[in-house]
Amino acid sequence: MNARQGDIISGLVALGLVAFIYVGSRDMPEGPAGFPRLLAVGLLVCAVLLMGRTLLDKNASPKVFSDIHWPTISLVGGVWITVIFFVETLGFLIPGVFFVGLVTWNLTGRPKDRKRMTKLAAFVVGNSAILWIVFHKLLGVEPPSGFLF
Repeated sequence: MNARQGDIISGLVALGLVAFIYVGSRDMPEGPAGFPRLLAVGLLVCAVLLMGRTLLDKNASPKVFSDIHWPTISLVGGVWITVIFFVETLGFLIPGVFFVGLVTWNLTGRPKDRKRMTKLAAFVVGNSAILWIVFHKLLGVEPPSGFLF
């Protein structure tokens, strides 16, 4: 698939989403229905612009999905699925730190020296603390606690 075909498919999917949002907002009271309809109008404008630009541009477009690094995609997907299965049992903190740590370690080139590992650990701990503060304290969302907490 080339980028032009991908843009056409994305535009059609976006148009379908616009229709879904609009139909879904018909059952809402008139005042609150304005927000999803406003989003639908914005998405409609973007979809029409994307489709128009794609259909008017006759230049050759590059292939998509030709430079995907499948081992990285597989690792991230596998770790994500593992976290999903263990978050109920272990809580959010342990699987979340494991996910962020392993993915960051892999995406930064699998560092092994002490300095880079220290930076990575500081990032993982800081990221986990910020996520906890945002969700638990600011938004009031209680994360899964698991049997340890």
